[in-house]
Amino acid sequence: MQANYFAAHRLVRSIRFINGPISFTLLLSFLFLLSNLRSSAQATDQKPVYFSVTYIKVHPDKEAQYRELLKKYGKKINEYFYKNGIIMGWYMHRVVVPSGAATEYDYAAVNVSSDFKALLDDSISIRAVFKKVFPGITDKMFDSISNQYQRVRTVVKREIFESVADLNPAAPPSKYVSLDFMKTMPGKEEDYEKMEKETWMPIHKERVSLGAIKDWGLYAKIMPSGAKEEYNYVTGQFLDDVSGLVNPKYMEAFNKAWPGKDAGKFIQDTESTRTLVKNELWLVLDYVDASNMK
Repeated sequence: MQANYFAAHRLVRSIRFINGPISFTLLLSFLFLLSNLRSSAQATDQKPVYFSVTYIKVHPDKEAQYRELLKKYGKKINEYFYKNGIIMGWYMHRVVVPSGAATEYDYAAVNVSSDFKALLDDSISIRAVFKKVFPGITDKMFDSISNQYQRVRTVVKREIFESVADLNPAAPPSKYVSLDFMKTMPGKEEDYEKMEKETWMPIHKERVSLGAIKDWGLYAKIMPSGAKEEYNYVTGQFLDDVSGLVNPKYMEAFNKAWPGKDAGKFIQDTESTRTLVKNELWLVLDYVDASNMK
């Protein structure tokens, strides 16, 4: 799904075995979002598409209770938002890698909208929405549900992204999303986006054709922003089987997309524009979008 560090170094590894030694550092990356973020990718003749990503840490031994709350209330609330045109999609993920008690978050909820304001609108009363979705709920019952959420999880942070590129916006939600979080070199944002779209996107298109992945996308973080932010872009590759991470078919895809080209030069140019900050693998637990809503 991107000109990612994982892609570059798997490609170098393949070339080294075929064409002789090439110095490299192999970083096995498990790449996300981020969500099944593909449901509404942006095209030049369409409105911008934004993604609100909420990172969540579930309290120890409370995962079953949290999943039950999502099933009973969370999905239905987001179905209401979808039916009323507030969002284009909602995707709930469990973070597979990294994992463990020391991780910053272990769940990620993604809301998609073409209306930036809708993702930031704090005037919507969740209490009022609950009463519309669940007729008969009293204020006391709503307070009890809210307290249940507070007892099982903590909202760690929220970030807003904008879609920059997507190979297959119509692709149905996949089982996994593998994410690379990138930090561009100072002043290299435009070069980085060009590299992803013009150099690597054709390779990922071939990987889709080869069955290694279902989709790939590039997303720019627009909030929060600033020099101290850890990353400012995320690339995501979407797949139904983790074997696509073990055998990503980069070499085969490279030869089809760029026959006769120097892969080493591609890698050098890529690494001059950005640094890979971290990789994550997310599992899609549930979702609401056009593929399962009538």
